[in-house]
Amino acid sequence: MKLPPLSATLLPWYEKNKRPLPWRDSRDPYRIWVSEIMLQQTQVKTVIPYYHRWLDAFPDIASLAKAPLSKVLKLWEGLGYYRRANNLHETAKVIVENHNGRFPSDPAMVYSLPGIGKYTGGAILSIAFGKSAPILDGNVARILSRIFALDDPVDTPKGLKKLWKLAALLLPEKNPGDFNQSMMELGATLCLPQEPACLICPVSELCKAHETGKEQDCPRKSGKTKIKKVRAACAVVSRDGRVLITQRPASGLWAHLWEFPTFRIAEKEDAGSFLTKQLLTAGLNAQKITLKTSLRRAYTDHVENLEIYGCELSPERSKTLSVPDAPFSGQWVKPRELKRFAFSSAHAKIIREYL
Repeated sequence: MKLPPLSATLLPWYEKNKRPLPWRDSRDPYRIWVSEIMLQQTQVKTVIPYYHRWLDAFPDIASLAKAPLSKVLKLWEGLGYYRRANNLHETAKVIVENHNGRFPSDPAMVYSLPGIGKYTGGAILSIAFGKSAPILDGNVARILSRIFALDDPVDTPKGLKKLWKLAALLLPEKNPGDFNQSMMELGATLCLPQEPACLICPVSELCKAHETGKEQDCPRKSGKTKIKKVRAACAVVSRDGRVLITQRPASGLWAHLWEFPTFRIAEKEDAGSFLTKQLLTAGLNAQKITLKTSLRRAYTDHVENLEIYGCELSPERSKTLSVPDAPFSGQWVKPRELKRFAFSSAHAKIIREYL
């Protein structure tokens, strides 16, 4: 396969047109690592203020490693996909313990770190250390699919294998980090999923999909994932000027985050009756439960309708959740104290708008 001279065209374009993003001012692997993790499935404009606040709080790996997880999650609050924050924290501790607090430059060591996969590792190695490490994110996959007019779906093992091979073959020996960034920049600004700006694209003359008018047909995918619809019920329980919050488990979705007691419920189940039973098993006798509002939460494979209920308790004075086999445990806090805890975006919205 004859490879087009992408680097000769893209690198001058990138140098002239790259956006002035804060993480591009440094070759510090820590800063590059943080930015790459934050940018996963998140828009640049959303990430920038989080990035600045993060570095103010944790200017280096050592400060992140010794920080309490609660502070890490609070700074991440609203950015979503909280496993990323957990991985950053865990990896920082590994680097301090095993690498004297210095981010390793050896590829094998980098790829062995928690939460650092082939893409993130390639970005750090190429940008921070000038290593010949390819990257492949959604932007790069789209560009390569169009330039080569690939028929293999990008979400299949065969398609991904071919894309990684092309990414490695196209990577120049000189300035591999700038080349990787130029590919990401092209995909983020011109080679867009819908309505790509082919007329001003610096590599349009090298693009087979553009030559044949098939830009919108690339990249191909094997098929859409069927999205399920689910229900959940959330109880905002108040007593004596305090509200009840619970902490999620240390693993799984929203690990370690706090929330108002929330449960998945069946499609036709009466949410009020269900919440009454759940609260009762924890020693809380709900006298009145009222639907306040509902929120829609979208995920990769399902959409959740979260129903929020205000709960009034009967006059009993028990303030501890110590009933054996209760479905949750929690603590009572004053509304003004909620800012000390990290919540998912949906529960943060409940605090802002309904308390």
